[in-house]
Amino acid sequence: MNYIPHPGVIIVGPSAGGVGKTTTAEVLFLLLTLMGLRVVVYDADPTVRGISARLGGASVTQLLWHGLDNTAPAMLARLDTDADVILVDLGAGGLMAGELEAVIADLFAGARERGRRAVLAAVASPSKPASEREIARLQAILRDYCEFWVVENDRDGSADFSPFARIEAPRWRLGFLEPALMAVRLRAAGQPILSLLREPPDSYVRATATIAHWIGMAARTPAAEQLLGSAVTKILTELAVLTKERPTRWYRGVSDASDAALRADAKKIAALQTLHRMSPDATDTELLVVARAYVAACARRAAI
Repeated sequence: MNYIPHPGVIIVGPSAGGVGKTTTAEVLFLLLTLMGLRVVVYDADPTVRGISARLGGASVTQLLWHGLDNTAPAMLARLDTDADVILVDLGAGGLMAGELEAVIADLFAGARERGRRAVLAAVASPSKPASEREIARLQAILRDYCEFWVVENDRDGSADFSPFARIEAPRWRLGFLEPALMAVRLRAAGQPILSLLREPPDSYVRATATIAHWIGMAARTPAAEQLLGSAVTKILTELAVLTKERPTRWYRGVSDASDAALRADAKKIAALQTLHRMSPDATDTELLVVARAYVAACARRAAI
């Protein structure tokens, strides 16, 4: 297969609430970050601010949908300087105004002018079959400006996407994830990251390992490579490490990797610096990224 570059802009829609847009945006952020890309996240949900809550407000730029004249140029400037990918979580009601649709069209056009892929990921959920109309409307408005994808998010476990069958677009599926697992992870988000790394609760370990496995299964599909780029295949081994036998042992191993031990080996300095750059209240998505780096460091250390 020919090499597929990563997208430059990804917008996660549509405006219908409860379809799993924020979870999808979080998974995309994690996979793109694990691919080694600089991802700048914009939260366009004017009410819930879900992606800001999950990733931490300092990590996300919040958009207010008024006075939009300079919005697309400002976002494209980030693409020219400090971002490999612009990721936008539209949020419920985020695509109602025609002015906003024009901003998205300008953003997509600017990305394509720069030779970057522009993707709209429309999330479909069996629990919200009525959202099919909004996805179809979105496709009619923006399909000439971008690659239009349908992300099938099996939120209720039924895997019944027949209401969306008439929408012609490439598809990527996120399988069913028990909501309780996400709840365990989010409840721990307020704890300091060092505390979680050193003494992770068993429930958190199991939930995180299961979520990592769920993400790894989605990343292992041909559709993931077509959507995110060929580099996504590089992270599968690292995600598999998180889901090997006895995940608790791996996470306990993380706590045993002291700063002194990591500094002793130049190969591990990058992982240590990654942790130190993060604030004490870093969120669970960041924790999963850092835990991956630490687990990899521990594995190398054990092999020396």
